[in-house]
Amino acid sequence: MEKSDYKKERETLENLKKREGLLGMLIATGIGIAPTVTFFFVAPEIFTSVFAWIMPGVILGAFVRLAISAHSLKLRLIPALLVFLLGPLLFLATFNPFTLLIGVTNLFLVLLITRPKLSKEEERALWLERQGKL
Repeated sequence: MEKSDYKKERETLENLKKREGLLGMLIATGIGIAPTVTFFFVAPEIFTSVFAWIMPGVILGAFVRLAISAHSLKLRLIPALLVFLLGPLLFLATFNPFTLLIGVTNLFLVLLITRPKLSKEEERALWLERQGKL
């Protein structure tokens, strides 16, 4: 098949790229970090379990997923790295050795939660783009 045969996939890919953007991701991350930081300060007083350590990643990931649809890993790394760096910094006062593991866990949680569910047509368009056919 030639490149001209992929008109539908090209339109689908354009629609996907319109739905995501760096500015939207930065705004969503900036707004979503407020409840995350609040939870960091409140949680140690309320919870003593692992739940308190992984909730910031869940909160930020859920907020970003609701605010913007980002299929590219580069954009989803913005909130993931932020919560990765924020976790050890805010829990440094405890000098807990789990701090580094919690940062990595939150990073993967945000990456997992922020990945949008794509239709088969969208998956195909992204695959064709990666193959260089679009």
